[in-house]
Amino acid sequence: MRRPPFSNSILKMKRTYPSGSQKQKKKQEEEEKRKHDSGALLKFLSPPPPSQADSPVPPPDSENGAVLKSLSPLPQTEDTPVHSPYSENVPSTLTLQQQLPANDEEMPLTSSTCSSIDDLDKECLQQFWRTKKTQECPVCRRRSSRDEPPVRLALKNLCESFLKERNERRSSGSEEICSLHSEKLKLFCLEDKQPVCVVCMNSQKHDNHKFRPISEVVSSYKEELNTALKSLQEKLQHNERMKGEFKKTVRHIKSQAEHTERQIKQQFEKLHQFLRDEEEATITALREEEEQKKQMMKEKLEEMNRHISALSHTIKDMEEMMKASDVCFLKEFPVSMERVQISSQPDPQTPSGALIHVPRYLGNLPFRVWKKMQDIVQNILINHTEND
Repeated sequence: MRRPPFSNSILKMKRTYPSGSQKQKKKQEEEEKRKHDSGALLKFLSPPPPSQADSPVPPPDSENGAVLKSLSPLPQTEDTPVHSPYSENVPSTLTLQQQLPANDEEMPLTSSTCSSIDDLDKECLQQFWRTKKTQECPVCRRRSSRDEPPVRLALKNLCESFLKERNERRSSGSEEICSLHSEKLKLFCLEDKQPVCVVCMNSQKHDNHKFRPISEVVSSYKEELNTALKSLQEKLQHNERMKGEFKKTVRHIKSQAEHTERQIKQQFEKLHQFLRDEEEATITALREEEEQKKQMMKEKLEEMNRHISALSHTIKDMEEMMKASDVCFLKEFPVSMERVQISSQPDPQTPSGALIHVPRYLGNLPFRVWKKMQDIVQNILINHTEND
């Protein structure tokens, strides 16, 4: 694919990079980004140029990008009030520098941030404290009761506000600028899948990578995305149709369940009615047999009462004959013996079949009822087959 005119000359340039491990390369890139952010912050924080009437103030060092690291103001003591950086009572850098001791060895501040004593680097201040037996302010020599230097909240909030504003500007309209080199993003790295600037293309991070103009890659990617978009739109339409079908199915399921429930109740009601009828018929048969058996036993009981009465009279007559005179006894003896023979017939016994035949009602009762239910079950199966 054809490269833009500027890319050929750049690719022919000899790349010179400091040798070292990947860790050193990463550290160099981070340092480069930090310097860029620091310069932008100092440009934002720097005051307007003084007029001729104002006393000249030396501009801040360009290396003051270290302000983005952990910054600490002068250590606050118990007797020292805290001032806002926007207050009129805040001492200037020149005034604070005049308060420093003459001997520079007493306060070995080596960081570029410490060129302005308004804000001391945390590491330099801790290094200064390690050389002293007490934790004292390097400016006013007052002792501090804190183990850690206090953070200057006003400056910390100012830095955070600046970074937030810068990020908002980038997100709103600065996407086309490289965050590392502040160059316009014109190329696209095919290996890393991200836009890069010309400086990034020649950096070691993108060594031996392939690049394409952004416009060319965007056209190809848009075509690919458009194809995927059409597929998703078709899938969405299909899902919408299926959603409608699912809703219809839900309504049909509800109607089907209600109809089936009614049929179940009807079928069970038929079975219940059949069982109630069978129960009633069986109990009726039992009552009829009961009446028959009771009537038979009543007749047997009346017969037994008559036999007992006859025996009682015979016994009474024979006892009276035994008391009669001899002549009367002999005259009545043949008649009395005849009556005894008649009364000596076999005693009546309990007739067979006098009791209720219980197995007739309880024996295999479920099976007998099921046999009678075959006709009903057959009708249910026929109706079920027709509905299917």
